[in-house]
Amino acid sequence: MQRHLEISPVTQGPVGDARLPDLMNLAMEFARAFNKCVRSFRMYSPTHPQVLVDLKDAFSWLDKMTQLESPVALGTKENVLIVQGRPVREMTAILKAFTETLMARGLASFSVARGVQQAEFTALVDILVKKPEEVLKDGTLKPELLKPLHNIRINELRFVALEDGADENAVTALAAGGESQQDMLHLLSAFVNSDGGGNQGALSRQIAELVRSGAINDFVNMVDQIAAQLESSGVPAEERARKLSQLFKLLPMAEEVAKLRRVLVMQEDPPLLSEWTAALQQGGFEVTGVQSPPKAVEMLNNGTDWSGLIADSGFRGPEGVRFLDDVAKAGKRPVPVVLLSWDETIQKSAAAANYPNLRFLPMPIEPPALTDTVNEVALPPPVRRHSIIEIEADPVLKKELERAREIQSTLLPSELPEVPGFEIAVQYMPAQHVGGDYYDVIRLDGGRVGLIVADVSGKGISAAMIMVMARTVFHTVAQQHSSARAAVLAANDRITPDLPTGLFLTLLYAVFDPADATVTLVSCGHNPPFLWTQFQGMGLVQTVETGGAAMGLVRGPIFERALRESRVVLQPGEQLVFYTDGITEAMNESAEEFGEKKLIKALNRAGVYPAVRMAQGIVNAVLHHRGDAPASDDLTVMVLKRLDPSAGETE
Repeated sequence: MQRHLEISPVTQGPVGDARLPDLMNLAMEFARAFNKCVRSFRMYSPTHPQVLVDLKDAFSWLDKMTQLESPVALGTKENVLIVQGRPVREMTAILKAFTETLMARGLASFSVARGVQQAEFTALVDILVKKPEEVLKDGTLKPELLKPLHNIRINELRFVALEDGADENAVTALAAGGESQQDMLHLLSAFVNSDGGGNQGALSRQIAELVRSGAINDFVNMVDQIAAQLESSGVPAEERARKLSQLFKLLPMAEEVAKLRRVLVMQEDPPLLSEWTAALQQGGFEVTGVQSPPKAVEMLNNGTDWSGLIADSGFRGPEGVRFLDDVAKAGKRPVPVVLLSWDETIQKSAAAANYPNLRFLPMPIEPPALTDTVNEVALPPPVRRHSIIEIEADPVLKKELERAREIQSTLLPSELPEVPGFEIAVQYMPAQHVGGDYYDVIRLDGGRVGLIVADVSGKGISAAMIMVMARTVFHTVAQQHSSARAAVLAANDRITPDLPTGLFLTLLYAVFDPADATVTLVSCGHNPPFLWTQFQGMGLVQTVETGGAAMGLVRGPIFERALRESRVVLQPGEQLVFYTDGITEAMNESAEEFGEKKLIKALNRAGVYPAVRMAQGIVNAVLHHRGDAPASDDLTVMVLKRLDPSAGETE
């Protein structure tokens, strides 16, 4: 659909609008000198003194424009001159002559980058003074005429179309044009600044082609450049996040089959069991009901990946304590438990104190309230990773996973910040083709540091694109929100709406303030961190209590209610350890998982050493356990340690 072009006072628009009035004035002078140069070319030989003078004059104005902003684009649309995506208000005789010269030789527009040489400009003018039959073939410029133009790009009206919304068809040509990465940067920048206007389909295809061709590093760099341009232009953080989130709609992500969380319900009363089951199923859970504690423990041991257990059996005294101990030992991982009908003996027991995720709810309870609580505590569904045999047998899948791995490695930080009095260390060991781990370290104002450890469900390009989303959003919102919880809520608002069905992101985000050695953190369905400390000269490992649901798995108010912020004050010598489930779920050749117990032993063995040795010690323990078994997932460990001067630890 066409829309009439008209200039309006400069307010907001493409990056660099603050310089646009000056650029417009330079463009007017360039058009005047350009017209004179073309006339000289037509009247005299290329070596005539007048031609050389006019060439130099016109080129000087072009050079001034590129010094002000690079690249600078000039074009025509419906006999209107358009400078850097903005149509000129009044078309004088000089400007009309300039646009007619371009249109007569099939030039809808051209852009010029800083560093352009006069010889290139001379080649452009030569194209415009030749007869149409000498420069055109099938209505377009002959490709050989464009070879001398290294810093001048021809026919870039698509930039204008994106920025003013005038012509969606112009963007469609991009998909088949084989344009440069600089072209793509302009298009993405224009798309962001037009709040998603233009032909999204063509842009999506072009981005998908970048991914397939292995040029994803270029795309990630483009996103970083656009974010930096928005920030340097004074765009507020929340507005930057909103604008950048427009890009997520373009990312190549496939719909995946929705993954249901499996919940075990133990309830002796059949009508109540039926009522609870119906409510949980309506809430998106897969429910299995049993009517006795022994049957519940048996189901937990049957190999199913349970996301949670709801237990109501009129527990009293030692019987309830024994049940919690049995549940803790059952299954592949301790599932969150929602316990109803208990007494103080259970609530004050060591079994309850040591259980990693336990909720007590009063009876009677309405089914919707029960569903909300289960939504808050339930573990995400397990992610099935392809085996090495499956990958090697499928060349298409193997290629996709290789591309995803390249994207993943591009996103990881190249260095860690040095913080006086503290150590930050990371050990990251990617699986050959599978995995989805992501970590990041973000410098915040006031010397604070944002720490992220995350795991993306799904596989291949879709999972990698979610990492791109998470990195882009967190680097924006983290600067805006001092609270870890507020930053995660803001990030969730930008990420979750664009997650395909069935894909989700578990994530732990911490804000570390070295001024008072505090770490505030939130977990979105991620493994809770461990704190290594000393008590009476002995190593002690404590679980940092967290609460929250994975991004994309739970949406709306339930996500916000579930998100709980925890606070840790690091004492000298203490170490805070973040990790992904590739650590605890690493299996040996007998299909035995590494588990939390072995992880805690590894923490205690390395607790007195520097942070880097702690991280290395954990990974080495996992590798020793795994033996010759293939890697089933990435291994990621992040450690934050407060140095202890009394123990001789210095920077």
